[in-house]
Amino acid sequence: MTSDASSSPNRNEPVFLGEYLVRLGFVTEPQLAAALALQKEVNLKLGECAVDLGFLSRADALAVYEAQRTNDVTFGVLAVKLGKLTRLQLEQALEYQRFKHLRIGEALVKLGAISAPLLEQAAKAFEDLWPKPAAKTAAAPASKVAESELVDCTQRLLVRVAGLRTKQTPWEPLDAGPRVDLLTTGIQLNGRARLGLWISVSRVTGAALAKGLLPGFEGHDVGHLALDELVNMVCGHAVSALEKVGLHWSNCPPKRGWPELHTQTGHVVTLVAPDDERLELRVTR
Repeated sequence: MTSDASSSPNRNEPVFLGEYLVRLGFVTEPQLAAALALQKEVNLKLGECAVDLGFLSRADALAVYEAQRTNDVTFGVLAVKLGKLTRLQLEQALEYQRFKHLRIGEALVKLGAISAPLLEQAAKAFEDLWPKPAAKTAAAPASKVAESELVDCTQRLLVRVAGLRTKQTPWEPLDAGPRVDLLTTGIQLNGRARLGLWISVSRVTGAALAKGLLPGFEGHDVGHLALDELVNMVCGHAVSALEKVGLHWSNCPPKRGWPELHTQTGHVVTLVAPDDERLELRVTR
């Protein structure tokens, strides 16, 4: 999972299109903030679309979201499996969601912040900064497939439990560890090789995770408790996903803090969210 230095974007490059447009001077910070607010107002989760269409009650939608905590599948697939939606209703809800969905560039054009032709040119240049990651293949080493699945699963769960969409920066060699002001929890997977996953988040992000994972819980440690839960869920879902491709792993209980791993090697990948909250993932071997 190491990145080719000749093809990887500079760590100082913008990670999101809106940030890139501001950097180039095409839009202003207030215009971007207005576009993000419009996007948040318009875009709906699939469950909300199904409720709007009268296919689900809010209680049923919440039940499906809750079931996703132990099932690493999409809302629609799980809703059908649980008998909450028919396949036809799922297709209609997906079409409604696509109709309602507003991308950040479209929001900026809609608000008159940038013209459509200029947006198209800028978006193409932005895409060239971020080469697509290599696809997972059967020929890839088992440990590399497992590393990639851990990070991908973290991103999926962040969306589901905290509504936090992130983008990966290039993977870098393992460093000395996270800052002491971050909440950190790790977990170990045992299989063909030993792998460790360590996730570090700010206390603000920890509180956001707690709202989705531990509703009703309070206390100064609630963010760390939520991070413990997230790490455990990531590894549980990753183990299930790897089983489907014939890779057998098992996970141990989470551990807090960052140990001294002088003999460990691995990688660090940063997940960047639009509000600039950075999450650090460390995969150790």
